[in-house]
Amino acid sequence: ICGSGAYPDELAVFKMKTEDEAKTVAELFKARKEKQTETFKDYTPKEMYKFDDALVGNKGRLVYYVVSADNAEAKKIINDSK
Repeated sequence: ICGSGAYPDELAVFKMKTEDEAKTVAELFKARKEKQTETFKDYTPKEMYKFDDALVGNKGRLVYYVVSADNAEAKKIINDSK
């Protein structure tokens, strides 16, 4: 989470015990993204572009959530990981 709270940047990666758990946690992060989008739309509207291509999902047992200024690079890193 961004240290100042003034920006929506967040990064989270978790390794769950099962793929079903990973899917459940990914759904929770989707809800977080929606909540954060609502929170920041009036607070810092210039930062809203970070939500446009934010990453939320799972890859096997790994769950990821990324809201950043360079989500494309984050996606590349996630896709390149094994």
